[in-house]
Amino acid sequence: MNILILGESTGVGGLEVHMSSLASSLVRMGHNVQVVLFTPRRFDNHDRQILLSLFRAKQVRVVCKDKCDIFSAAVQLDLMFDLQNFDIWHSHTAFTSEVCDMIGARYNRPYVQTIHGKSGFESSMALRRAGQVIFVSQELADWFASTREETVSNTVIPNGVELQSIQPSAIASQGFKVVYASRVDSDHMTSIERFLSGMVAASRESRQVKGEIFGTGSCVESLVHSIDVVNRTVGKDLLVYRGFSQDLAVELHRYNVVVGVGRVVLEALAAGRPAIVLGRWGYGGLVKEENFEVLEKANFSGRNVETPFEPSCFAQEIRRLAEDKRLYAELCELGRSIARERYSQQSVATRTMEIYKKCLCGMHGLSVQAPPSIDEDHEIYLREQVFFLAPDFLDSDRPWRTALQMLSTSFTSYDPVTIVVFLYPDCGLQYDEAIEALRCTLSDNDEVDVLVLTNIVDYQSIARLLARVIVYVDLGSPFDKRYLETAFMSGCTIVRFDELAGFLSDYCKSVE
Repeated sequence: MNILILGESTGVGGLEVHMSSLASSLVRMGHNVQVVLFTPRRFDNHDRQILLSLFRAKQVRVVCKDKCDIFSAAVQLDLMFDLQNFDIWHSHTAFTSEVCDMIGARYNRPYVQTIHGKSGFESSMALRRAGQVIFVSQELADWFASTREETVSNTVIPNGVELQSIQPSAIASQGFKVVYASRVDSDHMTSIERFLSGMVAASRESRQVKGEIFGTGSCVESLVHSIDVVNRTVGKDLLVYRGFSQDLAVELHRYNVVVGVGRVVLEALAAGRPAIVLGRWGYGGLVKEENFEVLEKANFSGRNVETPFEPSCFAQEIRRLAEDKRLYAELCELGRSIARERYSQQSVATRTMEIYKKCLCGMHGLSVQAPPSIDEDHEIYLREQVFFLAPDFLDSDRPWRTALQMLSTSFTSYDPVTIVVFLYPDCGLQYDEAIEALRCTLSDNDEVDVLVLTNIVDYQSIARLLARVIVYVDLGSPFDKRYLETAFMSGCTIVRFDELAGFLSDYCKSVE
């Protein structure tokens, strides 16, 4: 089976690890898998390299595309791949669900959506063309069902752990080491600060306690500073920042206790280590047999727990684990048995394949949603926001400079427009003069944006292409978004203005 896995990434975290593990398991089962990750910002080069290494280490093909909105993401997918050759499109974020809704409408195809969290799925318009929906926890499935009038397939498949790569072993290190792992960004700094304060309290209970932190993200510098402040305050090296680990699950056996949420907790259980649920929401505390079902229901996030975090409570649990050898051994064995029974990555991949087959069965007879209607005046208005010109600078009968001046001044009373000017490579001695005159002519008009494309050899082929191209500057209104979606569904190519030069350059190379 040919499978396309899509997600939006803001850095390396549990979502990306899950996607890489799922993709790797599907590859081992004999399937052809391609992963594409999008981000609305520019990928930091360090983050990009970490993401690429995470997937490639598991023999998974991956592409990272940055500075994308839903339309540029859809177009790039359409240009990179023959999407109809994929048997399944599997989306893992709200952003990529919108992309799949759009390309699904174009090709009359459903897709599979995994919901890892609530963000982005609040709207009743979400998942318009999803054939099957997977929830990583029962809490999310219940929440989603409560927001919809129509019945939604309620398939819960928790995140899995690659058990074969995690071999529980005895702890070789001295002292009592606590490890915390999460993304290191603005959304997770609250939970990180809680861990720091909890470790300070724990250090007062026992001098043997030390902590380490794994993760990467936009707030690493702030974290390193906070750790330095804590260490100077307590007068010893209580905490150490370890950066990102590509094989965190394999390293957890070196620690006595693991702190975090979601996948980190699952990997701790698989490694045979006690886990403490500490995140942005309620304090789940130590995972025990009596609270396991409650914590599992919300994917060990603490979203369904109302207990507030108290450093002293955290410190007491650390001290209890350090002193009560019998309790510690019981929790280690409990974690291992639960992981084997419920969280095998191979089992997750097998169940996911069953969902893929259901989605494929549902493709037959799928009805196409009618696109929103656009009245003629609005269609003309939107199409005329971008003008394409190919002045012939060698033709003395065409006063191109006068034409540009008239074009510039004629739009002073309209909304901003874009003028795209193609310059031939052999337009003679007036080439440099033309560019300078163009800039001078339009520089005083704030309503006009100009994109100059040089060395355009085959204008005729580009002219044919542009007959089916719509260029947009931003998604300023819901109407613009609906119109672009309609145009894409009808077969037009949608190109964001700041990507137009690269798009046309790539096209010119393809037709040479």
